[in-house]
Amino acid sequence: MKRYAPVGFTLLVTGLIFMTPICFSQTTPSELDVGIKLINPAALGLDSTASAQAGAGLGFTLGSAGGREIHVEIVTEEVSIDSQARLERFLSENGIRPDTNAQSFIYYLNPDLASVRGIGKGTKLQLPIFRVPTFDRALPKQPIIAVVIDAKLKSGLQESVNIYRQTVKKKGKDFVPQVVNELTSVSLNLDQFYADRVPSSHEMLEQVKTEAATLNSMLGKYSRKSGSFFGKGPKLDLKPEDSRQLDLIDVDLRDKIEAATTSNPQVKVVAKTFDNKGGEVSHFIVCYAAIADYEKDRCDRSFSEQSSPTNEQSLSAATYQFWAIKPGTVSPVSDVRLILVRWQDGKPINVHLTIK
Repeated sequence: MKRYAPVGFTLLVTGLIFMTPICFSQTTPSELDVGIKLINPAALGLDSTASAQAGAGLGFTLGSAGGREIHVEIVTEEVSIDSQARLERFLSENGIRPDTNAQSFIYYLNPDLASVRGIGKGTKLQLPIFRVPTFDRALPKQPIIAVVIDAKLKSGLQESVNIYRQTVKKKGKDFVPQVVNELTSVSLNLDQFYADRVPSSHEMLEQVKTEAATLNSMLGKYSRKSGSFFGKGPKLDLKPEDSRQLDLIDVDLRDKIEAATTSNPQVKVVAKTFDNKGGEVSHFIVCYAAIADYEKDRCDRSFSEQSSPTNEQSLSAATYQFWAIKPGTVSPVSDVRLILVRWQDGKPINVHLTIK
């Protein structure tokens, strides 16, 4: 008999949401906001009014008012896969629609998987399976549910993007054409994340949400006031610092979309610190910040273990600034290095910093 690893999840059916934390190994986060949408109720003998109730442990119950109830669950199994096509077929045959959310879940379960596109013969992956333990017949080998990842976070991101889009629409005529074009481009790129057009990770979505909030704050400072009795003054251009910030966010969004389209949106990174003679030195904190969020002498994020080397840290694909500080201080004691973090040949990114 096959042994499965149970997975808890958020169940999304007809607007009802129930949450159970997922528990995996120490190599992955302890919790993830995962949900499902019932896309083929007929396969379970249910109608379109089916709703959900949280059950005991990691189980859930589907059913229609006054009708039958069905207990369902998601489990994981280690499977040998030799291609992306085989992966998608496995998901479909085990009740899960192979879409971008499913890819996000696969990457979460398999943090060392560089890309689903590069799966080779004999690759072993932890894969999700939709199960109905008490069903009285075999399930059809076709998608019954769609996985939903980080629904609450994406909803919050969409709200921020809607505010941004409304502001651009309201103030668009106040800016010079070049600014309008860039604002519009950013708007289209923001859509890719909450609309599930590319796989994503929780950290990537958090970064994009922060960038949307930054844009809303920036645009709120501009107003084209009346310059004369006959009408408004000249069209507005962005201040140099705001123009640079907009450019950085625009580039970061493009980098994220390209990275998520072709590879795991989370990348393993290891940092090492060296003296000016090339010898490895230790007991430094290695800080990092996405380039659009970087501020001098501010270390909001750092590797959980001191150098050298640090632990492997999973970072969202982006362009980052990396630097080292001494414990208890904030000023850099190394060079500040600008590095594009993307999967390269399936290996972790190595960041080398030189202590001054």
